[in-house]
Amino acid sequence: MNVAAELAASDGIFFGVVILGALWMHRDGLRAGLAFGLGSLLALGVGALISLAWYEPRPFVVEHLAPLIPHSADASFPSDHLLVLGALFGASVVPSRRIGLATLGLAVIVAAARVYVRVHYPWDVIAGFGIGVAAGALAYVVCRRALPVLFWLDRGLQRAHLRPVLIGRAVNRFPTDAASGGMQP
Repeated sequence: MNVAAELAASDGIFFGVVILGALWMHRDGLRAGLAFGLGSLLALGVGALISLAWYEPRPFVVEHLAPLIPHSADASFPSDHLLVLGALFGASVVPSRRIGLATLGLAVIVAAARVYVRVHYPWDVIAGFGIGVAAGALAYVVCRRALPVLFWLDRGLQRAHLRPVLIGRAVNRFPTDAASGGMQP
């Protein structure tokens, strides 16, 4: 049990790369990927400000224990891992419920493991995920402004066979809508 928890707590976030790969192949992958990047930066920035304003020592520091994984004794609140996974969830759940649910499952595993190995309290991971979801969803909405550029870029990537669209309809097949300037999200 300890080995699995230690692996999930320290390296589980890297499974997010697999989720990003699936997102890359989704018809709305460019927008969601851009939203994930911007949302992650926003979430990590907000998290850094919170940890500067309110320092909460990590559980292993308070309990005077050696952590089960190597970790610095910096602020515990909020969890950076869950800030990033929350941003991925917030950016991916609208275009693809399946990708969003996979991200949510990964986030639950990583959150539980980080609490188990005593580098976070439960509220650290819950708050981190919530802030990340809000940042990722906000970035997804804001990226709507970039849709014409993203559609143009996406058509070029698809024509060059650099971005296969295997999940959902191809972006260049969106129906047009006069009210939105010819583009649909």
